[in-house]
Amino acid sequence: MRWFPLWIVFMLTACSTTPTRYYVLTAAAPSQASPAIVAHPKISIEVSQLELPKYLDRPQIVSHLKNNQLEISDYAQWGGRLRNNMMRLLATNLSRALGTSQIIIAPYRPNEPATVRLMIEVIRFERMSDGIVHLDAQWRLIDGATDRSLITRITRLQSTKKVSDVADTVTEMSQLFARFSDTIADEIAARAK
Repeated sequence: MRWFPLWIVFMLTACSTTPTRYYVLTAAAPSQASPAIVAHPKISIEVSQLELPKYLDRPQIVSHLKNNQLEISDYAQWGGRLRNNMMRLLATNLSRALGTSQIIIAPYRPNEPATVRLMIEVIRFERMSDGIVHLDAQWRLIDGATDRSLITRITRLQSTKKVSDVADTVTEMSQLFARFSDTIADEIAARAK
């Protein structure tokens, strides 16, 4: 009889265990990706900074609820640091869009100054209570040779469809991040002419 309470605790724990699922942002398949704007193989890009709000810089996937509440999921988590995933994906997306392999990700520094340095501060990157995924970010391009600021912009993007589950949310986040990368690639390409 003295084991009965332990047995109940064990059964309740076993019944309430939900498996944790892990997610990563991914690049679009080559057939879906936009072709290179114009190949710029000599352009070199240093992705020197990508900052996230503290509430996003965590293993759990975050969504917004109504009344400015956040939902932090214990059972839907990033399969690594979100910031690192975003930096690698940005390098992949820019390489594909600009037709260059010369992309350096911080903390590594190029031997010679890059053509441009890129700094990004993510303001918002999550699913909102209406099911729409938002990506708001301020970004800056800096001339690698002179350290002169070339452009500073805020880009605001949102998904074209509503999503409700985590897998669809992460898919929409990947697509938004691809669009964001294309916006930056367009600006870099325009300055390379």
